[in-house]
Amino acid sequence: SEGKVLLIKRSQKLDWHPGDWEIMYGRLAQHEDPITGLKREVEEELSIAVTPLQPLTTWRIYRGHEETAENELIGITYYATTGDAQVTISDEHSEYRWVTAEDALSLIKIGGIKRDINAYLDLQGPTL
Repeated sequence: SEGKVLLIKRSQKLDWHPGDWEIMYGRLAQHEDPITGLKREVEEELSIAVTPLQPLTTWRIYRGHEETAENELIGITYYATTGDAQVTISDEHSEYRWVTAEDALSLIKIGGIKRDINAYLDLQGPTL
């Protein structure tokens, strides 16, 4: 998994982008700091421990069709590493893959996630 991006495929049962590939996302509990929340969400969803290294992007989206406060999400995408732990996905996802960032860009349909992957590529610098 070194140098690879972990993609997870959203379950067909989900209402938002069912069956699409994504990177790991989650929500903070009230009064939870972002690093603690990131570690907790990844452990809950994938049963692995991560080491957050740095923020990659910040973003704002609206879930649903109405741009209301209830539908607004503000997020931080972090660059994080993990050891050789075995991934176990939750019922919110149907499969996972470790892929190159370039392959991730071809699998992902959601523009904001492509932006996150491109930010990761920018962080890695040019390859020879």
